[in-house]
Amino acid sequence: MNAIPAKVKSRFSEGLKRYKPILTRAEKQDLNESDTVTIITDMLSDIFGYDKYTEITSEFAIKKTFCDLAIRIDDEIKLLIEAKSIGTNLKDAHLKQATDYGVNAGIIEEYERQKRLEEEAAKESDSVYVNDERAYEASTETEIISGLEVEIIDEETPREDSEV
Repeated sequence: MNAIPAKVKSRFSEGLKRYKPILTRAEKQDLNESDTVTIITDMLSDIFGYDKYTEITSEFAIKKTFCDLAIRIDDEIKLLIEAKSIGTNLKDAHLKQATDYGVNAGIIEEYERQKRLEEEAAKESDSVYVNDERAYEASTETEIISGLEVEIIDEETPREDSEV
């Protein structure tokens, strides 16, 4: 797994510090959903670097419904955000709503397709590197252990931190 560059860590840390009092004040004022979406949009722009005017869109239409925010990467919608007012306790119905948006927009289907491709690639590899810094020999029946990220290793170039 790649390390997060120091510059990015610093931007995240500073941005979160800057938004903490804004979020605290918003919660005390029990801001509505629309105002909460405005704060989220600002955070996506200021902290994560998305352009408010070209990469973030609000009220994204998905099969006659509207998701609060969508993020466009390389001219394709890749992320959906369904927001609730800052004081709302999330319930299963909210999760279902967000999941339905993802399914109907094809995002979850694309995620599952990518996951299948990665699993197939792992099965075809002779070696995998597990992010807890242990290397395992893998057969064509490689089982990916839940909760561990698996990265395919080029068999010709062994990792410095493992004995593959």
